[in-house]
This record gives sequence, C-alpha cells and structure tokens, in this order.
Amino acid sequence: MNPKRIFLSVLLIASGVFCKAQTITHIGLNVNERHVSIGAVDMLINNIILTVDPRGNIILNAATDTNFDYYGQFDDSDKNGKLKSIGGVKIDYYDKFDMDEKLGKLKSVGDVKVDYYDKYDSDNQGRIKSIGKINFAYYDKYDQDNQGKVKSIGDTKVTWYDRYDGDNNGKLKSVGGASITYYDKYDGPERAGKVKAITGYNPLLTINGM
Repeated sequence: MNPKRIFLSVLLIASGVFCKAQTITHIGLNVNERHVSIGAVDMLINNIILTVDPRGNIILNAATDTNFDYYGQFDDSDKNGKLKSIGGVKIDYYDKFDMDEKLGKLKSVGDVKVDYYDKYDSDNQGRIKSIGKINFAYYDKYDQDNQGKVKSIGDTKVTWYDRYDGDNNGKLKSVGGASITYYDKYDGPERAGKVKAITGYNPLLTINGM
C-alpha cells in the first residue's frame, strides 16, 4: 500500500487551507458530453491533503515526503491498524464511546474535527456534516426531485434542475456562480440532452473532461 494514499470510507453522496480558519479553494466538476457532476473537493490541513471524492471517501495524501504512524495492539481495538499520524499530525477516529453510526469514521486531523449527520438526521444519516468550519448540506425529502443531492459545500450553493425544467430534470444546474445549460428537444435529436455551456465565474471550480 502506498502510504501517501490512505482511503477512509465515509458516506457522502460528492485545495483549501486550514490554519486558524478553513477555506475551500478547489471543487472539481466532472464533465462529459451529456453529464456534469460534482467531483473531488480538496483541502489542505498542515501538510496533509484531505480529499472528499464523489463516492464519499475521504482520502488523505501527504503533500510532501514525511513519516507515517499507525495504531497498534496497545491502542484502542477500534483503531488498531489505522493511520495514527502523518508528519506528526494526529489522526483520530470515532470509537465505541461514540454513536454507532460514526464508529470507525475519521474524527479529526490535527485540531480540525470531522462530523457526520446522525440518526436524528434520518435523511442524511452517515453523511459528512462538517470538516472544521466547512459545512456540507443536502436536499432532503421535501425536495423530492433532488432528494439526497448536494445542496451546499461551505458557502458554495449547488442547485439542480427539477420537474419544471422538463428534459433536464435532475441534472446539475449551478455551482456557486457557474451555471450549466443543456440542449433540449427544440435543438434537434442529435443535440438534445447534451451539455450546451458552462458559464459564469467561480474561482473554486476545476473542470475535468470535455
């Protein structure tokens, strides 16, 4: 296993610098001919790159060559074998003294805490709720057309086309100041449903594909 790429499974649906404050500087957009989706969200904690990927994994990478340590047999059994520190920055996990739905998930990187929606948030149970001061929100059962999709990442709002948008129902509509439009049936069958344009400016976005 490459120690610079450690996968920690968490539920989500979907480079920031963390010092005294947390900021997101990168949200990926995955684009192909007919589909646009939210890609990876990258953050930097000290010299550790924390990535939330589209499948809901948290991936930790070392930004530079450094040392890795792991929990052993004399540590809590819930953490045995897991990554304990990168370059002296402590990595911690929820254990048996926490709620069951958080057991084994990433709890903190250094002094930056990671929290998840719990059983009292039934629509979003198990998904990432916050990383430091960055909050993650999702559409709930009252947003039937887009239930479960990402609603916001920090201050970046995310919207989706709904039933009133006909052929585009369920497709990604905007991320922050960037808007996505698609060809429809009036543009002819060879174009209908394909990505037409990504317009507007959002300094956080990196477009992958096309």
